[in-house]
Amino acid sequence: SYTMVTLFGIVLCVLQALGRLPYMCLPVSTTLTADSLLFTATYVISDVFSEVFGYRASRMSNIIASVFALTVNYIAKSLTYVKGPAYAVENDSAFQFIFGGGFYVVTLSVIIYMCGDFVNDKVFQKIKAKQNSNRYNSYCYRTIASSLAGKALDIGLFSVCVFVPFSNDTFCKALNIDSWNMTTKAIIGNFALGITLQILTEILLTPISFELCQTMRRKMK
Repeated sequence: SYTMVTLFGIVLCVLQALGRLPYMCLPVSTTLTADSLLFTATYVISDVFSEVFGYRASRMSNIIASVFALTVNYIAKSLTYVKGPAYAVENDSAFQFIFGGGFYVVTLSVIIYMCGDFVNDKVFQKIKAKQNSNRYNSYCYRTIASSLAGKALDIGLFSVCVFVPFSNDTFCKALNIDSWNMTTKAIIGNFALGITLQILTEILLTPISFELCQTMRRKMK
């Protein structure tokens, strides 16, 4: 369980860095960030915790990992205000790009993630209590259904609280920052494509996470 919590925290830290790296998805004329490729891992780990250790353990692991990730990213962002040595100046722009910027998005993204994971755990446990089965089909149903609910809230809140205001010229001028200039179509496309890609990824990872749960159960006996 300690290894899983550590992995949880590391994944959240990496997500904050990947969130600054965009890649284009032309079919819906929108831009997704690279963290979308790894974000599913947090929900898979959360589902494994819920399945093997129960709801309370999953919530506790989420809180510990989120606080760890927030602390590490605060430290990294604080270092962007420190002038680097002469030999590292050529790499300073890359560090500024990844970890620079305000603390608002980092803080809000972790809070929103915790809200989404809370819904994910709640739905997972409610379905599991009704199913009362550890079979593969039952496990698939509760992992996909709970993740769909959690991701919808997560990505939806992020779109409303981050994409919308940071694409508003008045808001950005008030904070003296550049506008992201995301259109309504791009924001909606990001929401739909983000959920679709992450759910498809989780479906592909379900056999692996199920086997991991079975292995952990056997070792706990």
